[in-house]
Amino acid sequence: MDYEDAKKISLPHLLQQLGHQPLQGKGSAHKLWYKSPLRVGDDNPSFKVELKSGGYVWYDFGLGKGGNIFSFVKEYINDESFGAVMAFLRPYATLNTNVNVTHEVYSKDVESGITIESIKPLQHPALINYLSSRKIPKRVATMELISLGEKNSAQTRAIVSEVNYSVNSNDKIYFTLGFQNDKVGFELRNKYNKLSCSPKYFTTFKGQNHTTIEIFEGFFDFMSAIVIGKYKDALPNDVLVLNSLSFVPRAIEFIEANDYQTIITWLDTKAEDARKLFTPLTSYVHHKHLLYANYDDLNDWLVKDSFKSI
Repeated sequence: MDYEDAKKISLPHLLQQLGHQPLQGKGSAHKLWYKSPLRVGDDNPSFKVELKSGGYVWYDFGLGKGGNIFSFVKEYINDESFGAVMAFLRPYATLNTNVNVTHEVYSKDVESGITIESIKPLQHPALINYLSSRKIPKRVATMELISLGEKNSAQTRAIVSEVNYSVNSNDKIYFTLGFQNDKVGFELRNKYNKLSCSPKYFTTFKGQNHTTIEIFEGFFDFMSAIVIGKYKDALPNDVLVLNSLSFVPRAIEFIEANDYQTIITWLDTKAEDARKLFTPLTSYVHHKHLLYANYDDLNDWLVKDSFKSI
């Protein structure tokens, strides 16, 4: 087998022979997603293989590396030498194996044109710096919590993840913070954009006290409360993040169904109409907006002023 023969080996074919099946196909075998064969513990498919005009290419979002079949083998065997790469590829030169895509993992929002390409633990410096600019440490953003939602029951996940997405099937990949809701849609935020990927819904997290629920308008306010309250490993009460004031009626249904005795709201200072809707639910309603009355919201207070522990 010479170099030209080795170039003809399809990367999906090779991966299948190595025991790696694609977990997500974007409608065809031209774009395939795998749990990374180059990293241990890749719970989400963050290794992309795509057919281009010159053949298959790969990109590992966790490593931030990509290339053709030769660069993949160099990474896989941890050997840069041409001889070692050719020796590794030689047994696969004449095999012909079909590649089967199993199931869809991430979503495509038809209305916005956003496709979630990969989800991984937060690590991009630009995203961590953006959090810092809003006084949120990485420790808080990556705190592992359990959702109260049915689809996420007993599943522990970080508050925010690093999400790669594309728009309208464009080849360009963007990175952003991703905050997942209880129907596995996402709020997407970075320094430049504020987006959402359907389905839209609110987000819940389990706390230590299940008779009290704290209501936040957005996830930056929620993380701000963790910073200000100096919470380390657990939340004192159950939490519901609206993600939009339009979900107040759904949130009220959730509160009534779970028989919460005490409600604490941390809504934006101008959200008076929303506060009024929560007030009749129980005699134990505490609206905390007066703490940050001179600011737009809880995160604005955290960013612009000193504060005492709440």
